[in-house]
Amino acid sequence: MSKVFISYRRSDAPDTTERIYDHLIRRYSNRNVFKDVDSMTPGVDFRTHVKSTILNSKVMLVIIGRHWLDTKDDQGKRRLDDPEDYVRVEIETALATPMILVIPVLVVGASIPSKASLPASLQPLIYNNACSVRPDPDFRDDLQDLIKVIDLHVRFNLIKYWSRLSQNTKIVGIGGFIVVASIVAFTFLNKLDKSSTTMEPISTNVVDTEEPSSTYPFDTIIPYNTKFIGKIEIPLPVVTNQISAGDLLDGKVFDYIHYSLVMDERRAMPLYTAYNIDREKFISFKRNDKWMVDDRIPKSLQTDSDLYRSNDWDRGHMVPRRAVMWGDSLEATQAALSTFFYSNTIPQHQNFNQNNWYALENYVISELRPESKHVSVFAGPVNRITDIEYRGRRIPQSFWMIAVVSDENDSRHLFAYAYLMDQYTLQPNERFTPIERIQDFNPEKYQVSVAAIEAVTPLRFGILKDFDTLQNNL
Repeated sequence: MSKVFISYRRSDAPDTTERIYDHLIRRYSNRNVFKDVDSMTPGVDFRTHVKSTILNSKVMLVIIGRHWLDTKDDQGKRRLDDPEDYVRVEIETALATPMILVIPVLVVGASIPSKASLPASLQPLIYNNACSVRPDPDFRDDLQDLIKVIDLHVRFNLIKYWSRLSQNTKIVGIGGFIVVASIVAFTFLNKLDKSSTTMEPISTNVVDTEEPSSTYPFDTIIPYNTKFIGKIEIPLPVVTNQISAGDLLDGKVFDYIHYSLVMDERRAMPLYTAYNIDREKFISFKRNDKWMVDDRIPKSLQTDSDLYRSNDWDRGHMVPRRAVMWGDSLEATQAALSTFFYSNTIPQHQNFNQNNWYALENYVISELRPESKHVSVFAGPVNRITDIEYRGRRIPQSFWMIAVVSDENDSRHLFAYAYLMDQYTLQPNERFTPIERIQDFNPEKYQVSVAAIEAVTPLRFGILKDFDTLQNNL
């Protein structure tokens, strides 16, 4: 049974809706929050499933952005005027169900529609108190207020349910009702409290309720070195917006051995990674896969083994083991093992992980300007709203990499190479097709400009655009 049903249009404030959804599943789990086809099992009839889900929900959030009211179909007609419009049907169903609290949620500066602008069946919506969720810096406080309303309604509904039950059973008198209602309420609140501690709370003033243990299993930490190449410092990329920086981690950099990363808490995967390669100090030894949750990061913000069972998705390293396996024997060994944190993984289809992306990694590690001794690399996903969802996680369609090497003849000059690769294609029916394995790898086929990577990510790479080999050769 879903606690919360989110009704929205994909063409209207999709990023804000996605952010609200991510916070709600953190609070209630993805089993208790429904957001259209993203929450459905493939093959299930959409109409039947949605109606059933609405009727079994406690709360419907109607996300209203600036284009919600006037969105038109391919014929230029307003969608809300179509009796079969799915948003209209969703809201009509909820308004006709007394036990469901319907909350208009106003985002990106939208206001509640006028009565005259709505079909008659939707006009009762304007009498429901609306909730505004503003952009940062107010987003977290506004959403915390909304969650309090949801919590109260779920609990109130529970008491009303047991009140009716007591009238139809042998439980008589107010004493019997109070006993039963108290037991049930205690059980529910206890479960709610336990479930809510599996994720960081949204409000900034209660973050300490889930403080990571900060344990780290290795003897040392060697962060990404900004001065690893030549005489030019190569800083970490700048995250350009608060949504990507995260409400909880706030863009915090986590350091390992020869690499660092920033998490994307919406995806529970790295936003980007940064690592250094010393080609003169490589040490080779047998691989030993021992996957770990990094206790410095809330477990719920890492995609663990549950996603990878019995399917074709691999734990795709963003920082490959063989790239950081350098230094003295202990350092190289621990560096290799440190790449097996779930914080360093993103789901990659086996065709892509074991062949295509692997070929690019190997090329950068050993073949890209082989005369250069040191290489610095940035890598990560391209996160789009169209990415497929699997087992509650969004799986990126594309990945990027930027490799930087020095000019051995001039330590004041660098060469930056940017690459972009897809791991699947999307079909019109939203099904995906994995990219076939590459037979003859040609890195130039995937090379793009640094500016092109900035265009599809919330990252800025500063001086690297000045040394972009593709841009400078145009």
